Amino acid sequence: MIKIDREKLQFLMDGFNAFIINKSPNGRFSSFEENDYLYREEGYKTKISDTAKQILADAEITSKDIGTGRINDTTFRVFSVCQNLVNYNQIIHAKNKCNENLEYAEQILYNIYYGENEKAAFESAIKFFGKKYDLIAYLFFVKDRARFLPIRATEFDKRFEILNINFKTAFQCSWNNYIEYIGIVKEIRHSLEEYLGITV
Repeated sequence: MIKIDREKLQFLMDGFNAFIINKSPNGRFSSFEENDYLYREEGYKTKISDTAKQILADAEITSKDIGTGRINDTTFRVFSVCQNLVNYNQIIHAKNKCNENLEYAEQILYNIYYGENEKAAFESAIKFFGKKYDLIAYLFFVKDRARFLPIRATEFDKRFEILNINFKTAFQCSWNNYIEYIGIVKEIRHSLEEYLGITV
């Protein structure tokens, strides 16, 4: 388990709460969803997830579509709404890889979206796409945002450093690193929920 500097976290939560209250027209902070400032700054991620998930649902993909190009096309539409959650160069790289080996690519993508062995799907994606952390994490985020998160490795590493968390994600793309990253974020989220008394 990664150690979090609780004193530093408390200090930052105090500052965060004061900052949001100051940004709120009514001087209150009752929820993330109903706060106009937070919704403008961070709410777009929920919209991205909802839109991408709907694109996937509308495609009604089945295993019979592997090799037809439908999964490929759907994934490119899913990428078209990702905004800043995936580095643009990683998207171009992924499209080229998928077009070079369509059937194999679609098997990997199908396993990410619908497979039960998520570790194997993640590792297969690394072997195929390379260690493209933004890209692979985004596909899992589209699959299930309640369990998975997008990642911009260098940005999160800066935040972890502020909290004196000895953990790196940059150049560390792997299933184990991803799960540990999610675990740290969940622990911080839990601390925020206890501190603020609201759902985060």
